[in-house]
Amino acid sequence: MSTQIAKELSERYRGVISTLLFFRRSGQLYMISRFANSVDSKTALAVLEEMLELVYRLQPNRVNLKERGCKGGEDKTIKVCLEYDVRREEDAEWYRNLGAIICSSDKEIRILVPCPEKPTQEELESLRKEIDELKVKPSELAALAMARPR
Repeated sequence: MSTQIAKELSERYRGVISTLLFFRRSGQLYMISRFANSVDSKTALAVLEEMLELVYRLQPNRVNLKERGCKGGEDKTIKVCLEYDVRREEDAEWYRNLGAIICSSDKEIRILVPCPEKPTQEELESLRKEIDELKVKPSELAALAMARPR
C-alpha cells in the first residue's frame, strides 16, 4: 500500500482506525485479527460493532499525566478508558510498544489506554460500501492500526 493510499484511508476511516488502535494499545490483538480476516463487509462491521460495544461499556476517567507520573507526561489531562496494574517492567514495556501510556510510582506500574475516537455512521456506511465494492480491505485498515507510530 502506497503512502498516499495509507494517508487517504487514515483520514477517511479515522474513527475505525482509532478503535483498532485502542485494541492494539490494550493488547487485545485478537480483535484486530478478527477484523482483518473478515471475508465481507457484514462480518467486518459485526466485529467492529462488537469492538464498539466493548468500548461503550467502559467508564472513562479523566487523568492528568503529570500527576500520575507518566513517562513523558506533560501537564495534560486525557480521557482514559482502560487503566490497570502490571507487576513486571517487561510487561509494561510490551504495552508501551503497543502504544499504551505507562505511569509508575514507587509502589506500582500502571498502564493507561486512552479512549478511542468513535466512528461516525457515515464512516461505517462508507466502509461497508467500499468493502462490498472491493475498494478497501479490512486487512488494510488493520495494518494501518498496527503500523501506526505510538
